[in-house]
Amino acid sequence: MKSSAAVSICFNSEFNNFQVKTKDNDFTCKNLVISTGGYSYPQTGSTGDGYKFAKDLGHTVSKISPSLVPLSVRNWKFAAISGNSFKNASISVKKGSKRIEKSGELLVTHNGLSGPLVLDFSRYLDTSDKLFINFLAQYNVETAFEKITSLLKEFPSKKIGKVLPELGISASFSITLLESSGISSQKLCGSISKKESRKISANLCQNEIVVHKDPFEKAMCTAGGVKLSEVNSKTMGSKILPGLFFCGETLDLDGDTGGYNIQAAFSTARSAATAICNKY
Repeated sequence: MKSSAAVSICFNSEFNNFQVKTKDNDFTCKNLVISTGGYSYPQTGSTGDGYKFAKDLGHTVSKISPSLVPLSVRNWKFAAISGNSFKNASISVKKGSKRIEKSGELLVTHNGLSGPLVLDFSRYLDTSDKLFINFLAQYNVETAFEKITSLLKEFPSKKIGKVLPELGISASFSITLLESSGISSQKLCGSISKKESRKISANLCQNEIVVHKDPFEKAMCTAGGVKLSEVNSKTMGSKILPGLFFCGETLDLDGDTGGYNIQAAFSTARSAATAICNKY
C-alpha cells in the first residue's frame, strides 16, 4: 500500500474508534500510536505534526524547543581559538528566580559554543538568554584572581601571555583572553594592575555572553511535547483516551547526549506495543 501523510486524526465516540484522514485515504482503528518524532532532523521527514494530533485529541503539549543544539554568539570574541576544548568548564543561566548551572566539557566553535556541556544545557535556553561561562570550573572569580596575582608576583619580568598558561589553559586561549580583556599579551607581569588582573579573572570565570539558540535543523532532539502526567508511564497509554499511545519525541521527554533519546524511543515503543498486544 502506498504511504500517505496523515492530515488529521479524531476520535469517534459513537463507534469507539480513531479516524485517521490522509491525503489519499481514510482509516479507522481501535488503537492508535502517535510516534511521529519531533521538529528536529526535518530531513528525515519529521515535521512535528504529532503535537497537533495530540492537541486535537485533548492532550496538553508543553513548550517545544530545539534541544541538544549548539549555541551561536553574535560578535564572538573567541572565534580565533575555534577547536579549543575545556574538559572542566561550567555554564550558568538565570531563569526567573532560578539559577541553573552545570559543568562538563565545552568546545569553542567558529561562531559560538558546542560540546557535551553546551548540548545538554541547551534544553534550558531561549534565544537572547544571558549565559555566564567559566572556562575553568576548578576556579571561581576570586580564586582565579588570587592565582593570577600569585603568578604575576612570581614572574614579574615575564610577558603575561607566556605566564597565563600556568593556569592550565592553552597559549592561544591565553592570548585571546587577554585581547578580550583589553590587555596586550606582550605586557610584563610586573606592570599588570590589580584592576587588569580582576578583569582577566572575570573573563575567565564569569564570561558573560548573549546566545542565539541554533534552529531545529541543527538540533539532535526536540524538548517539550505531550505532558507526561497525561500518559501512563508503564504502557505509554493516554490517560485521556483509552487506545491512544505515545512514543519517543512526541512526549515531553529529552535526555542528555549519548544515545539516551534513541533508547527512550525504543523503550517507549516497546512499552506501547506490549500494552496493545496484552489487550488481545
